[in-house]
Amino acid sequence: MTDATAPPAAESPTAARIVAGSASIAVVAGLMVLIGWRLEVGLLKSLLPSFAPMPPDSALCFVLIGGALALSIVRARATRYGSGLLAALVLAAGVVAGFEALLGVQTGATQLFSTWARNPSASDVLRMAPESAFAFALLGGSLLATRAALAQVLASIPLSLAAIALVGFLYGAPPLGLRTYAPMSLFSSLAFLAAASGALFRKPETGFAAALLDPSVAGSELRRLIAPAVGIPLIAAAMVLAIARGQLMSPATEATLLAVSTMAALIGVAFRSYLSLRRAERERLGALSALLASESRFRRTFDNAPIGMAQLSAEGRWLSVNPRLEEMLGYAKEDLLRMTYADVTPLEDL
Repeated sequence: MTDATAPPAAESPTAARIVAGSASIAVVAGLMVLIGWRLEVGLLKSLLPSFAPMPPDSALCFVLIGGALALSIVRARATRYGSGLLAALVLAAGVVAGFEALLGVQTGATQLFSTWARNPSASDVLRMAPESAFAFALLGGSLLATRAALAQVLASIPLSLAAIALVGFLYGAPPLGLRTYAPMSLFSSLAFLAAASGALFRKPETGFAAALLDPSVAGSELRRLIAPAVGIPLIAAAMVLAIARGQLMSPATEATLLAVSTMAALIGVAFRSYLSLRRAERERLGALSALLASESRFRRTFDNAPIGMAQLSAEGRWLSVNPRLEEMLGYAKEDLLRMTYADVTPLEDL
C-alpha cells in the first residue's frame, strides 16, 4: 500500500468536492425513486424501462447515506454528530434487511415501506436485495469509522459489489442475489458507485484515496493509468463474449485471444508509464544540471570578487571566505574557518 498521505476531506478541496458530488448523486437518486414509487412513474424507479426498479427502502437509505456524506465534510461538531446518526440508521437498515433476506424472518420493515408505494402488492420488487443490504451496512460502518484505513476498506467492498453488478448488466450476466429476492438493480448499482466513492474519499489521509490525490508525478501517473486499467479488461471481455456468442472459435481459442489481447494492452500501458517516468527523470536531471551550473557561476563570482566576501553561520562562524577577504584580514582560509566573526572584529564594532 502506498505511503502517500493527504489531509482529511474537510481540509482537501478535491476530496471535499468528490464527497459532495457523490452525496448529491445519492440523494437525488433516492428522491427520484421515492417519487417514482409514490406517483407510479416507471422511469424514476428504474432509470430505464427494461430494468428492475430500485426498492423504496433502498431509495430511503441512499437519501440517508447522501445526507451523512454531505454532513461529514462540514467542520461543525453538530453536523458531524448528525452524519454519524444518519450513518447509524443506514447501518441498522442494512442489518435488518440482510437479516430478513438470509433468515427469512419478517420484521415488518418491508410492509412499512410498502405503504409508500402506490402499488403495494408488488412485494417481489419492494424487498431490498441481500447484496444491497450488505453494501448499506458496510457504507454505514465506513462513515462511522474513525480510522482512515478501516473506513476505506469498508467503502471498497460496496464499490466492488456495485462494479460487479454494473458490469454484469453490461454483459447480460445472471445477477447476484438470492432466488426469492430481486437482485441489485441497475439504478442501485450506479447509486452505490457514487456513494461508495464518496465514502472512500471521506478520509483520504492514507491508502488508495491519498494516492489518487497525490499531486506528485507518481500520483499523476496513477490517475492516467486508471482509465486503461478499467477499460482494457472490459473491452477484452466484451470481444471474447461476442465471439463466444457467435460460436466463431473454440473455448481454448477464445481464452488464448483474451490472454494475448490483455497482455498486449498491459504492455502498452507499461510502455506509456515508462515514457512518463523517463520524461520526469529528464526533467529532474535538467533541474539538477541547472542547479549545478548556478552553483558554479556563484562560486566563480565569489572567488574572483574584488571585495571581501564570506558566508557565515547563524552563530557567526565562517563557513566560506574568498581570497580577497583573506588578504584584507591577514588570515589564511583554514585559520578563519576555525574562528568566528567576533574574533576578527574590534570590540567597538561589535
